[in-house]
Amino acid sequence: MDFVLPLSVGGTVFTYHHTAAGAVATASQLSDVSAVVYRPGGSELIASQPIDPDADGRIPVQIEAGSTDRLGDYYRARFSYTAESADHVKDVFFHIARAPFDLPVHYDDLVRLEPDLASMSYSGDANFEQFRIAARDELFYRLKATGRRPWRLLNVEDLRPCALYLWLAYVFRALSKSSSDYFPRADHYRELFEHIFARSEFLEDTDGDAVADEPSSPMRETDLKRS
Repeated sequence: MDFVLPLSVGGTVFTYHHTAAGAVATASQLSDVSAVVYRPGGSELIASQPIDPDADGRIPVQIEAGSTDRLGDYYRARFSYTAESADHVKDVFFHIARAPFDLPVHYDDLVRLEPDLASMSYSGDANFEQFRIAARDELFYRLKATGRRPWRLLNVEDLRPCALYLWLAYVFRALSKSSSDYFPRADHYRELFEHIFARSEFLEDTDGDAVADEPSSPMRETDLKRS
């Protein structure tokens, strides 16, 4: 999911380098690491600075609160470094919004709809949090695919049914690996999600005044074909 930093709070934007073999490069495999951050439009927000990668290879740049005092889309962190005897440049984009994008549903909501899940666990995680994250990321990119900016939505609470059904679809799809009995439930919740998502209105705040623009529905596949 895109990095979304809270307004006047800041946060960390990071990347990794993957070697030719597909593995994540560790700190010892990286050198001459630096980062510079640009505003939308290209002016410099944070001057170039040296970066010390984490031991596991994460290359972070800290965006302080004072640098996030203005809402904006597609700020750019440019990372430069040397790895595998070659110089590399990687751009990572982020947004500054009033709050990070997250799903307005929790484990209790999941169990309320499917009580049987209370007695189950998956990979040691009784709250199925890994599938909640997967559902959040899919919903984020589905919204982007319709031309929306999820980090600018004002009516995130209205996404509750979409979020809950998509989360359950992921859970039951995973459980179906051990029992085919769960396949129908996974498909059922995926269909519910698609049905509601296609009919939802999203209230987006373009200029940061906390007043919604005109409501907009996702573009359906039939609409795309007509164009």
